[in-house]
Amino acid sequence: MSRVEALAMLGEGVSASTIEQATLQARYPAPALALADEQNLELFRRVRNASRQSSFSRIDQAFVADSPRLTWRGIFLVPTPIVTPTARPWR
Repeated sequence: MSRVEALAMLGEGVSASTIEQATLQARYPAPALALADEQNLELFRRVRNASRQSSFSRIDQAFVADSPRLTWRGIFLVPTPIVTPTARPWR
């Protein structure tokens, strides 16, 4: 159980003593909520925002607008317009 999972469980209403006991029973070296107290929530927020920003920048660099996209080696995804049929020939 990670610190983030422990904080999520706490937010869902699970008692802190239950979470701490579960981490000790799972043989973690330290209780998850105690670690979360040592590392404040601002650090969690910074790590989350940094990981989101880096992943979005990687996606933007990989997918240039209106260009073929390499889905895997040798296969390209070419942008095509979406066509909606106006008449129903099967009726």
